[in-house]
Amino acid sequence: MRVARAPARVTRRRVGRRARGRSRDAVARAHGRRKGPRTPTVRDFTLADDVRRASDAEADVAFVRAPPNARGIARERARYARSTSTRSAVVNLILGARERERDAAAATTGARRNHADSWMRGRIFTTAGEISTFDRAMVKVCARTVTALGAFDRATARADEDAASGTERDDDDDDDDDDALVDVTEDASRAITRGIEESERLCAALPRLEEMPDARAFFAAAETALRPDAIDDDDARVDDDDPSPRRSRRRTNRAVFAALHSPSRGIYRVAANTNGANKALHAEMNLLLNLRTTSAHAQTPDALDPDTTLLITLQCCEMCAALACEFDAVVAAEYFRADDGPLARRTALQIDPHRRERAFIASTPRPT
Repeated sequence: MRVARAPARVTRRRVGRRARGRSRDAVARAHGRRKGPRTPTVRDFTLADDVRRASDAEADVAFVRAPPNARGIARERARYARSTSTRSAVVNLILGARERERDAAAATTGARRNHADSWMRGRIFTTAGEISTFDRAMVKVCARTVTALGAFDRATARADEDAASGTERDDDDDDDDDDALVDVTEDASRAITRGIEESERLCAALPRLEEMPDARAFFAAAETALRPDAIDDDDARVDDDDPSPRRSRRRTNRAVFAALHSPSRGIYRVAANTNGANKALHAEMNLLLNLRTTSAHAQTPDALDPDTTLLITLQCCEMCAALACEFDAVVAAEYFRADDGPLARRTALQIDPHRRERAFIASTPRPT
């Protein structure tokens, strides 16, 4: 005899959002999961025109609207950056906007919050026609989303405002002529310089380059330098395995070293992570972005030795992997510790058929 089962109890958790009168599209918009690329509006193109006039340059520009929680600090309508000979407008905007917030917070004695993450949660717009792999990877790691206005037809732009485009603002407030359009291109250059200087100070804990002839010697020296008892500056570095709440990780550099190794010179350049004050200044960025700038100024195709291997104590994220792939001389990457986070999956180094990423194996025989 079959016994009829009582109907399952429908709880509020099982019903979910749709039972409360919200459509599937409304839920998707609320969580930012839109189908397809977001189409720019007329207001986006209008702001792009204002930014172009303010920049007074023919180069591409990138901009982001001011977040609501930063409005009480300064009357800023948007921040923008120009492209330079070695960096795109998107790269300069992310570096510069974050560095400007770092400087503003450092200039006050605890009364000023660092709103860099709030700025980067807004949608970035660039007047370029396309977005490079490195730019898109940098946005994924250090910002939220980006749209290339050059890929859309202005004549078909929608006149209504899309509330899911990032920060929702009132029309009168957004178009206030009294609000400034702030250029952060120079802030980006200052961020790179500061990152290199701070990196050099942290790398003083490593032996001299001639004392690290290969990957084994570098990783051994780096792990020794990253031990808690070997760290002299608690404000500058923190050990990833140390659970003590000495300082918020949001303001502390993650303990990571990077190096370049070639068969002819061995270890010939090192850098450290300085992302505590500026999220974009990873060790690989301090190591390679400067070489990219230097090589362009020196009018040489590449500042790296042929057959260079990127050595890193922590596996590359998408941003750093994409940057490494821009250098033809970087043929491989070797990491000491794997990164299980989502930003280290399917990176450019992992899918590039001409490069290989591998884990360092301590039992590998030392080359003779």
